[in-house]
Amino acid sequence: MAAEPLEPDRLLSRHEVQAVFGCSGSTVDNWRRAGAPHQRNPRGAARYPLAELVKWRLDQDEETPKEIRASAAEFQLRKLQADTERSELDLLREQDDLVEIDAVVEVLGEVLDVIRTRLRAVPGRYCARLIRIRTAGSMKKHLREIIDEVLNELSSPSSIADTAATIQPRKKR
Repeated sequence: MAAEPLEPDRLLSRHEVQAVFGCSGSTVDNWRRAGAPHQRNPRGAARYPLAELVKWRLDQDEETPKEIRASAAEFQLRKLQADTERSELDLLREQDDLVEIDAVVEVLGEVLDVIRTRLRAVPGRYCARLIRIRTAGSMKKHLREIIDEVLNELSSPSSIADTAATIQPRKKR
């Protein structure tokens, strides 16, 4: 039906009205109950004269308060923006410039494993230094220094490069 031109005096079925106006069947039923021009065929099904229905819809739009028309325009703009963003994402996916969340989670897990391994090595590396400490306050101070030292090691550019070299990124499926 979309390919053939519609004659203005043509009577449309409910499904044809849906296709022409891009609305749902319940919207067509609501229009009929609200006074949209229609006729009943011998079987009792509603038929809608195209030209009269278009004029009725235009009249309905004129009666719609400006605030509602404005919110409809805002909705259309938001929909257009969402469609644009989706198209951009599809393009990035086609160009392999989009990283799948599973790959990010996997790499993050591997980075955390490296951090865990380095932190678990702290007792062996610093045990001799901590054994001489006698007070709780001094112990806390030394532990903070050790933690800061390990975190600085982990965040150094060479450590990050070493970690990145050990992690093999998963190829996109």
